[in-house]
Amino acid sequence: MRSLPLSLLLLLTCAGHAADAPARLKALVVGVNDYRSKAIPALEYAVPDAVSIRDLLLDPAGGGCPREAVVLMTDNGGGKLTPTAANLKAQLNALADSLTAADTFLFYFAGHGVNRKGEDYLLPIDADVADASRLLATAVPVSAVTGALVRAKARQVLFVVDACRDSTPGQGGIFGSALRIASTDGDEANQVRATLSAARPGQRAFEWPKVGHGVFTYYLLDGLRGAAAEDDGAVTVDSLARFVQSRVKEWTDEHLKGRQSQLPWLLKDGVAPLVLVRHKPKNLVSAQLSATPLKQALENLARQGGCDLLLAPGVPDAAPITLTLRQRPLSEALALLLKPLGLTFEVRDKIIVVSSAQPALRPQPAAGGPSGRDGVRLVLVPGGTYHRGSNQEQIEADLTLPTAGPEPQEYWFWNELSDRLVSVDSFYLDEHEVTNQQFKMFMADGGYQKEDLWSPEGWAWAQREKVTQPGGWNAPGGDADRLPVAGVSWYEADAYARWAGRRLPTEAEWEYAAQGGVGSRYDQGDTFSAFQMSVGLEAPVNVKSHPASAFGLYDLTGNVAEWCADVYDPDFYRWGERFNPICVATLKVDVAQPRRCVRGGGYDADAIAARVRRRGAQAASERRLSTGFRCAADLRSVRRGQ
Repeated sequence: MRSLPLSLLLLLTCAGHAADAPARLKALVVGVNDYRSKAIPALEYAVPDAVSIRDLLLDPAGGGCPREAVVLMTDNGGGKLTPTAANLKAQLNALADSLTAADTFLFYFAGHGVNRKGEDYLLPIDADVADASRLLATAVPVSAVTGALVRAKARQVLFVVDACRDSTPGQGGIFGSALRIASTDGDEANQVRATLSAARPGQRAFEWPKVGHGVFTYYLLDGLRGAAAEDDGAVTVDSLARFVQSRVKEWTDEHLKGRQSQLPWLLKDGVAPLVLVRHKPKNLVSAQLSATPLKQALENLARQGGCDLLLAPGVPDAAPITLTLRQRPLSEALALLLKPLGLTFEVRDKIIVVSSAQPALRPQPAAGGPSGRDGVRLVLVPGGTYHRGSNQEQIEADLTLPTAGPEPQEYWFWNELSDRLVSVDSFYLDEHEVTNQQFKMFMADGGYQKEDLWSPEGWAWAQREKVTQPGGWNAPGGDADRLPVAGVSWYEADAYARWAGRRLPTEAEWEYAAQGGVGSRYDQGDTFSAFQMSVGLEAPVNVKSHPASAFGLYDLTGNVAEWCADVYDPDFYRWGERFNPICVATLKVDVAQPRRCVRGGGYDADAIAARVRRRGAQAASERRLSTGFRCAADLRSVRRGQ
């Protein structure tokens, strides 16, 4: 583990048009192991990480750069190649100022980073952190780095950070809180600004002595060498981020047993793919289709690609297909097959998900899906993109909704104000909220006595409070089998999800599913109707008492509010990522005990509180009678369990 935040910054800018002259790649690669100040702990793998990145760039199968295009600065570089603050700034500014739109620029920094009073700093070899004045004089502000990159005449920029993102005790702030590069103006289709970080705020970036690298860097290199390539052979920033996220999560699950986590994240503005490296195409498929039913044609392609196949509700599986394919990459073949039918697809972890490109306009029954160990049916929610939260126009409209309490104020909605598009991958979500009957199975299996099911904080809380059953069971009839379990803390919901082999949904997943693909105000549409929703009541009702949503889910509006996986940060919609976002720590340095997100409104909600765009939060230990939960699951974890 890196004892202070270790930063690895990778900056890539790709040529904009295929017809342009071949892109020139210029790189500044920096690694610092041994600092001159004894107050800064030495590192083991910063220099090896930097050298490996340099070697990859020079490798004809990797970056293919000429040696003179890559500047390496390490502890023993000597002269202008020693990574002092002055040398680093001079090299960075000179290279940034020399860039054109046809260049690819790489800036890689491996070393320590700190945050002081909300400002991020990279620590060069001569950094002095004894006090604020010395830090300012010797460190490199991240704002100066991003400023140089904004100034550079580069269409597409990727800023990659392999760093601990937790706070430095007693010194305030979480390193990496200001890593985002200025957004694009959206006018150029090829303009991209992205940040790829080794960990999310509040997490540590771990090292792996067995391989001599940081965990993130090891898989970053693996991905760039081809493991993250799409079917057409391209390694894009999106495919690289997904690959590294998956592999680092698997590593932490195996080595840390869920006690700590590290999850890389991608912040990206712009729609261009940002291709980093090209390898040979893979997953080539062929087919001679003549009035072949769609499902049969898809099964044929999936079999050739070594993939499983999932069809979402509404896919015309009997539609006749006539098409000839000869040695096409799987993704290209699927696009040729599905786009004429108005269908979309996603390929993740060797699973093909096919769904309608047009969101559902009315509730429809969900297709039969798998069931969890607790008997809950899991509903496939096809991945997609949606408008997160509420824009100003929606807020002004929602201010006019009837409320059972005081007159609504605009500041109530500030935490959901957003005009950003957010994307989520396909996932499974419980058809309905976890019921008392299902929770009794958890208890009968010793759920309250098995420490391995609980987070460390949750286990300490459960032992201290001597919790043995949900708080909702203290009320007469509160333990009826078909009622949603209520009066459970976030800790209990988290432990149950782990026991069930699932997890709690992220805030983004929950909101996307609740909007039903059409951005509706409630899970049943834009009109508030207590008759159609489990709201305006004095107590919860049996699950599935009202119609299903567009995705075939019940009670996302009302009955009980539902815990989500995220830590609550009121500003997360402004600084969080656009792809599979999850908040694991708040950037509010004055918050001693971060709360957890709650969505959906309970049985007692009014028209404002029941909105699916509304963000709520409770302490993880709270056990409100109007709060329960449902579980989510990744596609591959469910397929493995079948």
